[in-house]
Amino acid sequence: MTRRYAEFKIQVMGNTLVIAVIGPTGPTEFEWLRKEIENKYLKFLTKPWAILGDARQWELFTPDSKELIDEFTSWAEIQGMGFNLVLAPENSLKLAAAQEVQLGDVIEHHYAYAMEEAIEWLSAKNVWGNKKA
Repeated sequence: MTRRYAEFKIQVMGNTLVIAVIGPTGPTEFEWLRKEIENKYLKFLTKPWAILGDARQWELFTPDSKELIDEFTSWAEIQGMGFNLVLAPENSLKLAAAQEVQLGDVIEHHYAYAMEEAIEWLSAKNVWGNKKA
C-alpha cells in the first residue's frame, strides 16, 4: 500500500460531506478519498449531495492528480453529487489551484473565504444540516 501524505477529517452535516484536507494531495490521496466516501459515507447522503472541501490547511496537489480529479468528478456526478464548495483563503494559491481544475458540467461549484459564507451557500441549496456521522 502506498503511503498517504495528507490527512483527511470527514464528517456529514445534513446532506454535505465536510472534508478538511491537511497536507499535500496526490493520486494516492484522491483514490483513498473516493473509496472512503463510497464505503463509509454515501449511505448517509441523498441526491443531490454536496462536498465542502476545507482547503485552509491543504498544501496543494501534484500535477499527476488532475486525471484522478476528473475521474473522481465523473464518479461523484453518477453518485448524485450536486454541489461542490471550496473553502480557501481569498487570493491564495490554494484558491487558484482549486479553480484551475475542470470539475464537470453537472456539479454546481462555489468558492467561499469563510465558514459562515460556506454554510450560508450550502443552506440555500438545502444540503446543510445537523451532524450525522
